[in-house]
This record gives sequence, C-alpha cells and structure tokens, in this order.
Amino acid sequence: MFTTSKLPCHYVDYLCHPGLKTRGGIVPLQMYMGSHLNGENSASFLTALFGANLADLDDPSWTPHSCVPDEELAIMMKGQGNDAYYLRLWDWIWDNQEQLGSSKSQLLRDVYNKYFVRKEGGDNPLLGMVMDAYFGNECIGFVSNYLRYIKVWNKYLGVDNHRWSLHFPQKIQRLEDVRSLDLLEWTTYGHIALVDDVEGVFNGKLKLDISQCSGFKGEKALKGPMANRGVFLSEAVKQGKDGHTWFTLSGTLPVQGELQVRRMPSLQYASPRYPYTPPEPHPAAGLSG
Repeated sequence: MFTTSKLPCHYVDYLCHPGLKTRGGIVPLQMYMGSHLNGENSASFLTALFGANLADLDDPSWTPHSCVPDEELAIMMKGQGNDAYYLRLWDWIWDNQEQLGSSKSQLLRDVYNKYFVRKEGGDNPLLGMVMDAYFGNECIGFVSNYLRYIKVWNKYLGVDNHRWSLHFPQKIQRLEDVRSLDLLEWTTYGHIALVDDVEGVFNGKLKLDISQCSGFKGEKALKGPMANRGVFLSEAVKQGKDGHTWFTLSGTLPVQGELQVRRMPSLQYASPRYPYTPPEPHPAAGLSG
C-alpha cells in the first residue's frame, strides 16, 4: 500500500502557482500541448536544439543531452515531459542563450532573437516560450508526472488513452464509492483526470474537485494543468456493454462528456497531520544522466 498526503491539486500548485523556479525566474508550466495538438513549436525547437551539438562553454560535459536523456526527450516531445527535466533544460538554455543566437540553426536563432533579445514573449523569455507552446503537458503527461512526483512511479509508465485499466484496474460502479486519487477516464474520446476530493452525493450527483490538464477555448483562456473545483458527476443515461458504469461530468471545466472511474487499489490519500505547505523540489531534480 502506498499512502500520500499530496493531492493532484498540490502538484498543479507546484507546476503553476507560482511555478517552477529556474535560473531565469519563475516559470509556470501553464500550457496544454502534445503531439496531437499544439505541439509543432515544441517538436521543431527540441529537434533543432538536440541536433545542434551545443555545449556549455565553461563545462563541455553540460549539454542538452546531459540535461534530458533520450527516453525523457521522446516523451517531452509528446507533451508528457517531466518537470524535473524541464527545469534542467531551462537552466541550460538560460545560461547558454547566446549559443542559440550564434547557432547554425535558423530556428534557434529566430527563437533567441524573438524571446531573449526582443522579449516578444515578455520579460521572462522561458515563460514566453511556454506561452507559445514550446513546452507544456497534456493529460497523460500530467497524470503520469503526478505519479512520479509522489514517487509511486520512479520512471514514466504512461499508456495511451483508453488503456489506463492497466494501472487503475479496479472499477468504481457507484457515485458514493468515488474517492480521492481515483482516475476519471473518458469513454467517448481520449482524456483522463484525477479526483482531489469528494463532498457527497446530492440529488443523484456527486460534487467533487478534480485536477487535469487540458484547456478552455479562447486565445487567452486558461490552458494546461488546472484544478476544477465543484464539478458534478452523475450516472450517464447511456451505458456501455462492458459492465462498468458510465458517468457524466458537468460544471465549469474544459472537458465534459461520458467517462468511467477507476482506482489503483494500492494508492490512497491520507490527510496531512499539519496544514498543507508548498511542495518541496521534485525528487527527480537531482538525477543525473
């Protein structure tokens, strides 16, 4: 049995409120992106950066490749990058920004001039790059990295949408059985979220708080990791044929529709003994390789 006092909403706070502490300043990872949506800037920039053979001028062993191993780079390009490796890469970019400007890559030079010279993304160039989706997460990345954050996983073990029964095998059939850290898995399209807290069933609806990564519509609307409080779960009118209850989620949140609730039986939440304090640095932040 694994017990944690850190809810998914605490991980949202770590990522976004105020954000990740880099050498260039605080950077909220407040962007929804993945290989399926909004991922063009990220894929092209990371491909150029890791193909440019750049190294720190004072320490040639400090390179983008030393910051982000190949397996972590692959999932970063999918919008599932781990925050510890984003931090390490951002610190390298900050300390070596001039190398982007003198690179043989036109793309890297354009990024340097836009964000580090002209400051078109604001005073913090790294934050400007997040806002333009050079870095970010999607729903699988958020759930997977939360499980790494609380040390249930020691590496990325994420699976595609509609296959999360591999990690959350227990079917939750009734509203009154839903609890913190249960997984919501949409049935009609690919999306997942995690339950933070439940308030009880009233008039056939369960009021609950969830955390997930997606985005509201609109250019300036909230996108990325977010906590959605006071939403409602109810049993769906339409039911599937797999013997697992379908529910619907409603309220102020970007993704509604039909879903199922799953549980990792070995994972449970225990309320902290003392009031919640901001989370410590990610446990993987000191990893090498």
